[in-house]
Amino acid sequence: MGCDLDIVFGSMSQTMSTALDNTEPLLFSAQTLPHLPLQLQTDRLIIKRRFHEDALGSDRPLLCFQADKVTYRRLGLLLLSIVFAAAPDCVHLELTHPGSDMKHLLIDYPYRSYDPDESFVTRQYGFHYCPTVPSSQASLDDPEDRPVFHLTTPGGGTLSDESWKNWDTLRGFGLEGESVRFAELLLNLSLSANPVTDYAVEGQGGAHGHGIQSADAHICLPGSSAWEDGSEGGLALPASEI
Repeated sequence: MGCDLDIVFGSMSQTMSTALDNTEPLLFSAQTLPHLPLQLQTDRLIIKRRFHEDALGSDRPLLCFQADKVTYRRLGLLLLSIVFAAAPDCVHLELTHPGSDMKHLLIDYPYRSYDPDESFVTRQYGFHYCPTVPSSQASLDDPEDRPVFHLTTPGGGTLSDESWKNWDTLRGFGLEGESVRFAELLLNLSLSANPVTDYAVEGQGGAHGHGIQSADAHICLPGSSAWEDGSEGGLALPASEI
């Protein structure tokens, strides 16, 4: 086991400026971000599958992310790479830590190609990032900025009854607006100046492809009261800080 995010994004994450007084925003685009393989793996990210009641008293999935700041930074860079690169449309990140309930993270964004039926076609180019320390208990309040967290199965098959509570695959995180804002949040929480260890992210409430709404997420850093050991099999998640 290991972390392919270290290999692909290690150099960039170590050299990118995260100074809060930096007057020049960082531009992330297909020209500055690395090319991606179709499949990666990491043992540095744990996603626990939990449930909480919605307003109607029904179980709603809640995904508890656990990682250190370095891993969140590299996950944010991975998400930006998928949004702004013409290929691949989907990257499969295998979560190999034995304490993770979710075993597969499918990050997809179908890049818009030329449509001959349209007279004018635009494409996303890049994102200017200005490091900002999020406020305590930060959340993405604008519905248009909320990412999508869809529980599914590796093959995307439709399951019935309550079997979705055992699904081990997460597909995310929406269109470019939602994906870029979620990536921005991941980069911001990775800042050394960030003291906050808990972030609540409400997922989009639209219907899931299998009839289940988008899950909510709780993003935890080391020191969070919601942090679980996750050391099943004798493997503990490192808590390195940068």
